[in-house]
Amino acid sequence: MNQDCGIPLTKLLVDGGMTANNYVMQLQADLCGIPVVRPLMTETTALGAAMAAGSAEGIGVWNLHEMTAVGCDTFKPSISEDERDVRYSRWKMAIERSFGWAYEDKDTEITEEEREQRILSSIPAGIFIITTLGLLMLAKQLDQS
Repeated sequence: MNQDCGIPLTKLLVDGGMTANNYVMQLQADLCGIPVVRPLMTETTALGAAMAAGSAEGIGVWNLHEMTAVGCDTFKPSISEDERDVRYSRWKMAIERSFGWAYEDKDTEITEEEREQRILSSIPAGIFIITTLGLLMLAKQLDQS
């Protein structure tokens, strides 16, 4: 993000359910190398939307000028930059190793037993579809009589 926007990040503000996990918050601080700030009210996105709607002209439920800051927890990085670089390199290597896992190897042939199993596993769906169509046709026939 520092490269994309040209402004170095000094802290990461987080919210949502995952922020309840202190381990994840510390891990983020360690891997990002900047403090991670968690508000005590973790659903701040929803609160912000409610505040914006409530402060609209004519609604007046929220007075944003009289609001006070909410307390927060701050997680500071606890690993060195060298350790962070090592972990990032390992993560990239793991990602590289995972490429192609979701695809079947097209060179592998299906055995006769696997072919039979695939055919047999499609029979219940076929019976369901044929029975449903038959019942629909019977219902339409009875409705016309």
